[in-house]
Amino acid sequence: MKMLRKSILIVDDEEDLTWSISRNLKSHGDLFDVICVNSGEAALEILRGRRMDLIISDIRLPRLDGFALVENVRRYSPSSQIIIMTAFGSSDVKNKIAAFGSIHYIEKPFEIHDLRQMIHEALAAVEADIDRESRGYRVVSTAVSKIRAMKRPWQFLMHPTFAWLGRFTRGDNRVFK
Repeated sequence: MKMLRKSILIVDDEEDLTWSISRNLKSHGDLFDVICVNSGEAALEILRGRRMDLIISDIRLPRLDGFALVENVRRYSPSSQIIIMTAFGSSDVKNKIAAFGSIHYIEKPFEIHDLRQMIHEALAAVEADIDRESRGYRVVSTAVSKIRAMKRPWQFLMHPTFAWLGRFTRGDNRVFK
């Protein structure tokens, strides 16, 4: 299966590092749409208007640190994968990152090929999520098609499991009594 173009947001106050990562990713043709910003606030502005597949962020950022950014990413773009970079790794930092769940972590300085491997792993997880969502859509779509094909589709709503749906469609806003 061919991977669709993925959007990556790189957040670090070290412009040389964001430029280097971006340049390396863009050297692989049209696989990645890369945006670089130098603050957590700028990252939030982008996330409010656009879904990103992957966010790569430093922990230490001016004003809004990487942990606060991760909390906001979970709010604005919960399906986005996250890679945290830091030059100040400690057991406290690792524990805090682990508490967020499903976040990748790399310590600076790092080899670019190690980061690229982590990026591919994170984007593979995005592909798996998209595939799962697609399968879920197909299941719902099939059920809806079967209901539409019934001679008396309202009988579907007569089943006790779907009684709440019948109340809802009749305009009863007390669905969960």
